[in-house]
Amino acid sequence: MIVRFVLIGLVLLITACTTKERQVASERAQSELVGLRKDQILECAGAPWRESRSGNMETLVYLYQEDASRRGHSERSAAEIETAPPVLQERWCEATFIVDDGRVMSVRYRGQTGGLLSGRQHICGYIVERCLR
Repeated sequence: MIVRFVLIGLVLLITACTTKERQVASERAQSELVGLRKDQILECAGAPWRESRSGNMETLVYLYQEDASRRGHSERSAAEIETAPPVLQERWCEATFIVDDGRVMSVRYRGQTGGLLSGRQHICGYIVERCLR
């Protein structure tokens, strides 16, 4: 019985650490990715789900949706970043990069990104973590 509680505690601790890392990545990205060139974002984050342009301003939108069958897994490949609209009962994040004259001006998030015990934007960390140095 004690072993069971210890194992449950370890799983919760590992999950909490992973969630915190993703939360920190999403927060860091909002300042550290500002100023990067568009080609640098495309190289680290891949092709955007949606892209638009108006004059010198561009918008690159990336979408990540958590797969309930894989909850608890911390490693995701670039191929697992979704390319379809989110199913609202899952956790999801849309990361929008505002690009002006070829440089990132801001990174914004929206979506159903976390629960009571998780970071508010931790799901968004999956999109941006490969772009952080």
